[in-house]
Amino acid sequence: MALFLAVFPFALYVVLLAEFDPMVSSHNAQGEMPSPSLVSYALGFGLPLLACLAGIAAAWKLWVRQYWQVLLWFLLCLGFCYLPFWFQRKFIFGAHIPLCILAAISTDALLRKCLDPRLRKRAVITSAIVLLPLLISTPVYLLLDARHAVQLNLERSYFISNDLVEGLNYLKLHTRPDDVVFANVASSRLIPAFAGNTVLWGHWAMSVDYEQRKDWFADLFHKNGNWADKKRWSQFWGNNVRYIFADGAIRKSMDEYPWAWRIILAGADQVFANDSVVIYRRPERPPVP
Repeated sequence: MALFLAVFPFALYVVLLAEFDPMVSSHNAQGEMPSPSLVSYALGFGLPLLACLAGIAAAWKLWVRQYWQVLLWFLLCLGFCYLPFWFQRKFIFGAHIPLCILAAISTDALLRKCLDPRLRKRAVITSAIVLLPLLISTPVYLLLDARHAVQLNLERSYFISNDLVEGLNYLKLHTRPDDVVFANVASSRLIPAFAGNTVLWGHWAMSVDYEQRKDWFADLFHKNGNWADKKRWSQFWGNNVRYIFADGAIRKSMDEYPWAWRIILAGADQVFANDSVVIYRRPERPPVP
């Protein structure tokens, strides 16, 4: 109770901030991660949950008297996954520790109750041999999956190419921090860190207007749009964009559909280029009507 009272004012502050501050409230809505059903969680817990339930069924009075704190820890983590917090699904990470503690206690209690001391050691060794493939199957799968993800390097999550580094260094040396740079989402996450510029796109959970910006870009490059309409120039550069950092999908789009970018790039200066990156600077004046 003392710990609860000590933490309560700070927890209340966070709740009120999330409710009444417009920016934080928008972030809360953007970062919502609804949890799956309890059945899905139960299947995910697997053998530790079965061992825990078996222990509770065998001696529930002992559990309530001696281990209620660990059980409450597990239940609170599970319950928080369904509360209206941002990233609420991530609370499930905290449930695995108490569940494994309870599963270990249950397994030991069941072995002591059901087996003769002379057979207990043999049972433990046999169980380990039988269950080892099941216990390591998930870690092995995750290891292989992570290795594949690193090799693909999706959204440059693990390493960046030398060409990209050269482009970032150009921005760092030749632009100002308040110069807004238009780039794809993956590069936009790197530009503020390596070059120091402002970008249109941020992390999806941290950019409260992320969906609106996506709709703006989709509307600007709508397949049935008027590509000769010079208003597209002001619609694009009117977001205070000073530079275009074209790599990845944007570079590919410019190469494959030059007619879609013709108005936007009219009068823009190409200030940097290598095999993977092209940087354009905003033209001084719009194209002639």
